[in-house]
Amino acid sequence: MHILGISCSGHDAAAVMLRDGDLVAAAQQERFSRRKGDGGFPASAVAFCLDEAGLSRGDVDLVACHDPSQRRLLCERLNVRDEQLLVVPRHLAHAASAYLCSPFNDVAIVTVDGLDEPATTTIGHGRVDESGRAVIDVAREVRPPHSIGLFYSAFTQYCGFRAHEGEYKMMGLAALGEPRFADEVRQVIHASADGTFELDVDCFRVADPSGRLFSRRLAEVLRRPPRQADEPIDATIRDIAASVQRVTEDVLLSIVAEAKRCSGSQNLCLAGPVALNSVANGRIAREAGLDGLYVQPAAGEAGAALGAALYAHATGGGASRFVMDHAYWGQGHADEAIAAWLAGQGIAAEAASDDDDLADRVAGMLADGQVIGWLNGRFEWGPRALGARSIIADPTRPDMQDRINEKIKFREPFRPFAPAVLAERATELFDFDPPVDGLTSRFMLTVHPYRDGAAGLVSATAHGNTGRMQAVPDDHSRWRRLIEAFDARRGVPAVLNTSFNRAGEPIVNTPAEAMAVFVNSGLDALVLGRHIVTR
Repeated sequence: MHILGISCSGHDAAAVMLRDGDLVAAAQQERFSRRKGDGGFPASAVAFCLDEAGLSRGDVDLVACHDPSQRRLLCERLNVRDEQLLVVPRHLAHAASAYLCSPFNDVAIVTVDGLDEPATTTIGHGRVDESGRAVIDVAREVRPPHSIGLFYSAFTQYCGFRAHEGEYKMMGLAALGEPRFADEVRQVIHASADGTFELDVDCFRVADPSGRLFSRRLAEVLRRPPRQADEPIDATIRDIAASVQRVTEDVLLSIVAEAKRCSGSQNLCLAGPVALNSVANGRIAREAGLDGLYVQPAAGEAGAALGAALYAHATGGGASRFVMDHAYWGQGHADEAIAAWLAGQGIAAEAASDDDDLADRVAGMLADGQVIGWLNGRFEWGPRALGARSIIADPTRPDMQDRINEKIKFREPFRPFAPAVLAERATELFDFDPPVDGLTSRFMLTVHPYRDGAAGLVSATAHGNTGRMQAVPDDHSRWRRLIEAFDARRGVPAVLNTSFNRAGEPIVNTPAEAMAVFVNSGLDALVLGRHIVTR
């Protein structure tokens, strides 16, 4: 049984392929179209998924999506009959995207979305019924215009960043401020004990032709005008960001508490775009009294494609449960194909003899202070670079953050970098509980405080006293071997990791795209599979 999942509702379009309930391929359209956040029909992502599964369009048994308005479009573009198309309500698609690929049978589920109907936030229960089938029950829901996604995006705009794109900048900026506007921010969102909440609708806009998400009333509450995009970021803006982040976390914690009560479970799955707020996720992992937390790597809009497909499989009688324990579901490029491409382009490169030789060479280059573009294996599902398409550096060098932001990424100087850490040694650096979010931390979706002294050890990845780590398991991958080799040289079980792209661009997919970033940035070297290109 082959099920194709589709998401294309205006932002972050994606496609996934299931075979008998197991994931074969998953990719966002932006990685092929090179338009960041591309929300159009994911033709290239669909073609990739079909190719990876060895199928033609006629071989697909079922297409699952979450947008009923696109039914005719999907039938025409995919050459399927109407009865081969299943529309899964959006909130169920998000819930399924977390629960049905999690390691849990019994779990509380929270989905936190933007303004999409019929619900912007849901509290539910994932369980296995008497027949052994997975079931999702919804106990609470919040409807538009009340939305944590709208709340956070409106403040993102207020602080001078682009809504639906700059939220991660807002989250990063928050760590550099103090939440001294938290009381004012709480005036515009009112949380109830039952896990629901309401926005002060006089402060927010949902249908403004200009795309503005907040009203003049919000400026009156905060007692300062909104920042324009070209204005400097001052202490007040940093403190507003910190306040919004703190209030968002508090509201999410109240929702999680109610989800635990309703479900009776101490395990939690999070989904929806707000579930990409890794700072909030870290606080939930530490403070919500959980036995386990799971957030799949593409928790945002793209993840609805995965959820729709998994829900279709489960409701169609599929009994198998797929657990997503890694994020490498995109397109890969074999060493032989890379060698042929390099030769065809006339690009000189040194080839490592094997994976251990590659790890040792690159670790030495990092220890010498080089910043390296790294392309290996299938690209990541979701927005985080997890060692398949990464820019890497020595995390112990204090100058690396400024150097990479200014000379390579061409982005704001406050933007942080993440440490990729050997999983079994992550507690040497971070104050966190591996049994709670050990699997989620593989996807760089939780932020935790550094232990005493550890932030100074890996100063290039410290953001305040916190870091958004990737816990790298002992999977014998080239990524794992590289970190082991760097640890052998420097006595530090981590490397600096950031996405392989420049500001405003999607993460690279192909060797040609990686080469373009290398040529047009301050990278010192480029690793393509086992091939090393230097200047």
